[in-house]
Amino acid sequence: MRASLNAPLIELPDGERCCDGTVSVQAAELPHWQRFLPGTTAWRISYGRRQVVEGANGMLKGGFVNIAHKFFRVFGLTKMRILLAATIVGFNLWAIGSFMVKKANEAAEAEKPRPRRKRKKSTWADVITTRSATGPDPPPA
Repeated sequence: MRASLNAPLIELPDGERCCDGTVSVQAAELPHWQRFLPGTTAWRISYGRRQVVEGANGMLKGGFVNIAHKFFRVFGLTKMRILLAATIVGFNLWAIGSFMVKKANEAAEAEKPRPRRKRKKSTWADVITTRSATGPDPPPA
């Protein structure tokens, strides 16, 4: 997948393996190549985990803190790892706090008495008589 898009297509004799080039696969062979078929329940569950990870990566690259800037150029690899670990811990604490506030708000909303819905006063007869005519009546048969 990371190779050049201009790689030549090659025909292989049966039993031969290819290391360089593009391999064409038919749809019937997908179960042999992919762990989960796209669109299945297992794929959706697995992809849901990926969305959480990508969301965390997105927050580390701009929402919570922006680690994409060149802030770490003067540090060595060990210092960068320690700083990044502390940043991830801070993000996790922020996410936990945000989750707890959300749940507290939901619990407070659930405890509030809900006002009764107002009863409708109109009937179908009222609705039908208030409509304007759309045209003349059809001719008698």
